[in-house]
Amino acid sequence: MRYGKVISIICIALIPVVIVAGFFTKWERQYYYTAAAVLLLSLIPFLISLERRRLKARELVTLASLTAIAVASRAAFYAVPQVKPMCALLIIIAVSIGPQFGFTVGALAALVSNFIFGQGAWTPFQMFAAGLTAAICAVCFYGKRRNGRILPVAIVGGLVTFAVYGFIVDTCAVLMMAESFTLSGMLSVYASGIPFNLIHGGTSFLIILLLGSVMRDTIERVIIKYDLFGGAGI
Repeated sequence: MRYGKVISIICIALIPVVIVAGFFTKWERQYYYTAAAVLLLSLIPFLISLERRRLKARELVTLASLTAIAVASRAAFYAVPQVKPMCALLIIIAVSIGPQFGFTVGALAALVSNFIFGQGAWTPFQMFAAGLTAAICAVCFYGKRRNGRILPVAIVGGLVTFAVYGFIVDTCAVLMMAESFTLSGMLSVYASGIPFNLIHGGTSFLIILLLGSVMRDTIERVIIKYDLFGGAGI
């Protein structure tokens, strides 16, 4: 395993530790500090990639544009609970540009979109959840066209959104809502989140299935045309 990948795994593993530690601090508006720490850890894999080669200005613009698209997709469904295309788009983006960049874009998109939806103690959890969901799917499908089929990506994307994103965000609810950390109390909070997570996972599945091929092909054409991200495994 290459040095950069080891550091990336370590950084991702440290994020939940930082989130839980930050959650139990008594600082005023501590979630801003925690979110900043999560963002820094999310950027380290991105910065490590600069050691191998200098990042082009057009690559930064592409990453910023993809982040903005993900943020806009969440904002467009502001009034519809749990029907948020952001995770689906982040998954498609990560599958196209790789897990390291995908994790960074996911965490950044969650942070930026919460300037619309509202910042809070949940922000670091959402940053980690969005980044990890995108990265897991990228690990499964990055550089593997599988004859261009998008159905496997949609199935895995929907399941990961339901299980991983849902579990991490529900953990925030457990910490915020549970009066005592008993097994029954925690399970009741997780159980109450299942319907919302099913909607979120189902939405991600449908959006990836409907838009995944077109969006992935478009991103990969841009990558090839402008020689971005070292070819991004294509």
